[in-house]
Amino acid sequence: MKLCIYGMGGLGKEVFDIALRANKVNSYWDEIFFIVDDLDSQKETYELPIPMMNILNGGSHADNSIDFQEFMVMPVGASSFSHALQMGTEIFHCLKSELKNNGYSTNVGDEGGFAPNLSSNTEAIEVVLKSIKSAGYIAGKDVYIAIDAAASEFYNKKENVYHLHQSTGEKLSPNEMVDYWQNWTNQYPIISIEDGLDEDDWDAWKKLTDKVGDKIQLVGDDLFVTNVNRLQKGIDEAKKFTTVFEELALKQTIKKERKILNFDKKKR
Repeated sequence: MKLCIYGMGGLGKEVFDIALRANKVNSYWDEIFFIVDDLDSQKETYELPIPMMNILNGGSHADNSIDFQEFMVMPVGASSFSHALQMGTEIFHCLKSELKNNGYSTNVGDEGGFAPNLSSNTEAIEVVLKSIKSAGYIAGKDVYIAIDAAASEFYNKKENVYHLHQSTGEKLSPNEMVDYWQNWTNQYPIISIEDGLDEDDWDAWKKLTDKVGDKIQLVGDDLFVTNVNRLQKGIDEAKKFTTVFEELALKQTIKKERKILNFDKKKR
């Protein structure tokens, strides 16, 4: 099982900002680097991961007609991290031009992606694909799409449906939501889906993993929420989650992160 630490987005960035204002940056980051190094202290060299670059926002991060929180690009064809950053930047600016030329706002959402009032989730992913092409890259070869759906935000627990209330108004059962994601991964060059289902919809998560887990990365952020008990449940019941995604949040201590990292290390 792969463990990723994401410490500079969302609340994680607030941790850094607060530390900066308190002149405690070094103490925070020394600890974080120590924890990361402790996971694999035998390695002599390290590789930077392929960046997941947030360029289009919806859901609770934007006041528009897109249900899914983040549409990201992953420059898998880049020769280096700096090259990947360049590719992502070029796509970002091509997206800005694409939106502007079609009369959409180029204001940004809470996490830095554009937040245009597009008509649907489909239009959102289509405009990202156009921007990849405009930047001179091939979607599905040079660049793939990653999505953070934040499905818990549009899941109606009382009715047990996923209500796409910001776009089409559809109400999908858990099985239909799983089929939705399967259809999208067949139709579009998607390489990663984060929080594609509600944080407590374990049965649907297992079904989604069975259907697309060998094809794409499935990320359980809200699902595991830096919680040893939930992580253990995922190991016991799902077995096949491809990534555990732990985000450093404002109220989470470094000691708690160490406990999670050590727990996962023992299970690998």
